[in-house]
Amino acid sequence: MTSKITALVAWLICLPLLANEQFEVIEVRAKSNQLLSNKLLVNNIDSEDIANATTIKPTMADYMAQHPSISLVGQGGLLQSYSIRGFSRARIRTEVEGVPIITDRRAGNSASFINPFFIDRVDIQTGPASTLYGSEAMGGVINLVASDFDNKQITYSLQTNDQRQNIAGLYGNEYWQYGLAYQKANNAESSNGKTLNTAFEQISGLFKYRQQYQSYLVESSWLPTLGNNIGKSSSLYPDEQVVNYPEDNHSLFQLSVTHQQDWFLKLYHHYQNWDTDTLRIKSGRNLTAYQGHTLGGLVLWKFPLITEDSRIGLDWTSRRGVSISEEEQAFNGSINYATQLVDGQQDNLALYSDWYWQIKSLQLSAGVRYDYIHQTEFINNQSKIDNNVSANFSIAMPIDSHSLQLEFASGFRFPTLSELFFSGETPRGTTIGNVDLLPERSLGAQLSGRLSLSSNLSASFATYYYQLDDYIERYHIADNVRSYRNLAQADLYGAELEVNWQVNDSLQLDFSAQRQFGENNDDENLSDIMPAKVSWSTHWYWQDHTLENDFIWALNQEHIGTGEVKRDSYFLWNFSFSSKLSPEISLAVYGENLTDEIAYATADEDAPQIIGRTIGMKFVWQPSD
Repeated sequence: MTSKITALVAWLICLPLLANEQFEVIEVRAKSNQLLSNKLLVNNIDSEDIANATTIKPTMADYMAQHPSISLVGQGGLLQSYSIRGFSRARIRTEVEGVPIITDRRAGNSASFINPFFIDRVDIQTGPASTLYGSEAMGGVINLVASDFDNKQITYSLQTNDQRQNIAGLYGNEYWQYGLAYQKANNAESSNGKTLNTAFEQISGLFKYRQQYQSYLVESSWLPTLGNNIGKSSSLYPDEQVVNYPEDNHSLFQLSVTHQQDWFLKLYHHYQNWDTDTLRIKSGRNLTAYQGHTLGGLVLWKFPLITEDSRIGLDWTSRRGVSISEEEQAFNGSINYATQLVDGQQDNLALYSDWYWQIKSLQLSAGVRYDYIHQTEFINNQSKIDNNVSANFSIAMPIDSHSLQLEFASGFRFPTLSELFFSGETPRGTTIGNVDLLPERSLGAQLSGRLSLSSNLSASFATYYYQLDDYIERYHIADNVRSYRNLAQADLYGAELEVNWQVNDSLQLDFSAQRQFGENNDDENLSDIMPAKVSWSTHWYWQDHTLENDFIWALNQEHIGTGEVKRDSYFLWNFSFSSKLSPEISLAVYGENLTDEIAYATADEDAPQIIGRTIGMKFVWQPSD
């Protein structure tokens, strides 16, 4: 491990030399209410602009993966999963409009049930102090923010390879926002002509409301989605196994009230209902039906408990009607068995508070959170009760035109209902839950900084280290049989660098790179560790025209964990050209994987190849009032 840490430090020191002082990072800040934002934690929030993206990515995860802290994990298809700094599955918190998305997919969350034309931006929070959000935020928080108000437009996109089409209409005014979208794709092909199981069909809606009543701001949103015949792309397709999601339906609602900078109240509900159809070519078919409700609320006060800038909050997240049923069919269509595997519920109550001080130019922040959880499985009459206390501390200080920030935090993750109680068939084979799993715990530290090297040149960096105890690992018991166990201890550490150079009014250059390692106490590699990656992009602007090129170099992935295989390096080139044809109409042409690279997006042993060369167009009409 010592040699890897030394290599990591040397790699970080060399990166600015490689940049040759030619780049600068400009990080877009998410709009925030001071009541809802910790003044130091917002320094760790970046935003990926989705609304103005000229390229249509295969999944929402691919949009997120443009950020150096995020990587794809698992298998492919529309429901592609992702990780933040090597934290995957239930270790990262995904929100839509501030509503937590909690699922029992073993691969982890996917945000692609939301049409990308309905998303304004994705806010990404990294750093140890994100644990203030609770159990699912040990690695970070991702929040998808829906299209803003007063937005009227029709958007249409079409591309080669999988013939994907997406059309959406939005209408908004000062108080309301409405939207309807439909997208569909056929199976794609990799660069060597291999068919990928990526077909899908999806229809989505968007309804938002915002109204100021004297000193009260009322906001609400509802996002329903119906998905059909969504393919799960895998290297096993089509010779060994074919996996599809015949249905993937969601209804997400939230209502919030804000009273100036005094208090905030949010209520929410997320219903999800999806089925999995797993056809094993040599053995038969398994049908799995899943449904569940996530509901809860959050109350937050600005409360001068220790300092004037103090907050105290009460958080309740409940899961009700979590049901997983399975049916196995023989080749002749007869039913071998049909049974309900999980009938569960979960309640998570939390009380938290954080405080902020400013002493001259020095900024200090601290927070503490107490969580209580009660998980129940009714079929076998099993239950678990647990609790945890987590805390964080941050200090930031400016140095001339630069800034440094140091933060420490403890974190945790309760096992999911599936990890505890589910035992049945999945697309990966048989999975057996472990009711004796302990919560994961972490101690994390991060040093980050922003450097203003000149008026048009800046950089930002982050180095981080996590000590993980009772890390939950999915492992093989036998061929095609997996379960979960706690590892005694593991370490995860890495570094990131972003730089940007605004050459002139017409040209901007961006550069980013990251490197990460993760091992358990036996010096075995952890799964889902991010591969080393270097990215750079050019942005050329002239009048109403924009030309962008993105270059991605992923290095050999040699350090692999359980269920992974080594991957070769690859180089990708993506481009887009957009032009405003009139005040109301804009057109973009884009290309993905122009090098037609044969590569794998993840180290997962069942991961498919990436989609081959794709050319597409995006048309936007924004009618004037």
